[in-house]
Amino acid sequence: MTLRKVGEEVGCEVACRAALLTFVSPPAILPPEEDPCIFPATPLTLNSIPLVASLSHSHCISYLVDDYLQVINETIRLANIVPGIFRKTLQEIKYGGYTIPAGWAIMVCPPAVHLNPTIYQDPLSFNPCRWLGMDMSPASKHLMGFGGGIRFCVGADFAKVQMAVFLHNLVTKYRWRPIKGGNIVRNLGLQFPEGFYVRVMKKDAWKYESE
Repeated sequence: MTLRKVGEEVGCEVACRAALLTFVSPPAILPPEEDPCIFPATPLTLNSIPLVASLSHSHCISYLVDDYLQVINETIRLANIVPGIFRKTLQEIKYGGYTIPAGWAIMVCPPAVHLNPTIYQDPLSFNPCRWLGMDMSPASKHLMGFGGGIRFCVGADFAKVQMAVFLHNLVTKYRWRPIKGGNIVRNLGLQFPEGFYVRVMKKDAWKYESE
């Protein structure tokens, strides 16, 4: 069930939001695949990922770090689809001058961390390059898109592999332009109340049409 949820919900939705953010977030200086801070030109398929071939967690993550994790982590930070993480206290705890009794429900709000200007400069801007040199561990206390602690999502790395393959093939093989919608509303998460309709074409056909 965990892998099913990763494939159908988290991976698909975050990958789509990453594609939208690379398009609508100013300034759009270069096409995504021409910006070294976003995507490399090296072909990427599921078979080329060490995790898929050998089920090696460490090999998969080291393969993805320099090439793709910047844009994936920035999307998870800015457009996190999980507005709250619920936990239950097993014993009485004291935090920040408050006492939380045992058995109480607690909701952790990831956007409160992800949009904190003391952690991320200009937090509302989509800037994958901010992750260069930063801690990109999926279990970082400053990036909670996949939860944390002993309940951390076991499919986090698999989801990132899916997103990387999808995004790489999208930006290197296709072009798209908006048709209508695209207004962004931020509540607990990132929403497109009017939708965002785009026309997608293969890269070669796009060049022919533009001439």
